[in-house]
Amino acid sequence: MLPPFPDIGTETGLQDDAPLTEIPAWARKGELVLEGSATPPWLDLDAEQEKDDGLIHETPEQRQEALNQSYSQGVQAGIQQARATMEQELREQLHQEIYQHSHEQGQTAGYQAGYDAGLKKSVPEMDQQITLLKQTTEAMQIWQTALQHQQLQELRELVCALTEQVVLQELKLSSETVERSLLSALSALEESSETPVILVHPRDREFVTMICTEHDIKCRVMDDETLSPGGCRVQTSQADIDASLDRRLKLAMSTVREVFTDAG
Repeated sequence: MLPPFPDIGTETGLQDDAPLTEIPAWARKGELVLEGSATPPWLDLDAEQEKDDGLIHETPEQRQEALNQSYSQGVQAGIQQARATMEQELREQLHQEIYQHSHEQGQTAGYQAGYDAGLKKSVPEMDQQITLLKQTTEAMQIWQTALQHQQLQELRELVCALTEQVVLQELKLSSETVERSLLSALSALEESSETPVILVHPRDREFVTMICTEHDIKCRVMDDETLSPGGCRVQTSQADIDASLDRRLKLAMSTVREVFTDAG
């Protein structure tokens, strides 16, 4: 702290308006340069006075050291603040990444668990549906086979009925049919001196007698109302050849049924 500026009037005893005739004691110490180039006497203090004035007088080295220390403290404070900020940001980022990763893992695990549970639950239902589908398919195949068989049976009966009607009509109307039946039956007889008996429908007796005469066949023609027109039976003591229309028709129908049986 600087010493108080002396009161000129008090120390010198001069009045404010008295002329200055001599240099005061405080002004004579040191070299007073009125031009103001020298240090004022009240600032030219000795070491003892500097020690007692209560002020801290720093050297340039001390100032530089203080600056360096302050700079170092500022740098350390900045580093700590930056580190704290970075740690906070990294902590938040890490927390976000952990949360996101955990969320994805949880979502994946939940999806897998749900998928496994749904699959486990649906497998028995799928097996049941597959079994039901197989049973339905087998039933359809059985039904289709039965339907085809039934249709085939019905078709066979229809064809047989139509064939029977056509054959009967043809045999009844054709005289050649009667002749073929008679000659076929006579050819089946073994050679014998016995005179065969030919049984025919009364309607065919005259026609059969004419045929036997034309072919010089020795026989006896007799009526048999149980026979259908167009057929005959040839009998001897050793043989009985049925060339009736009914038998020939049964043979024809048997052939037709065999054809349908092979097709089925």
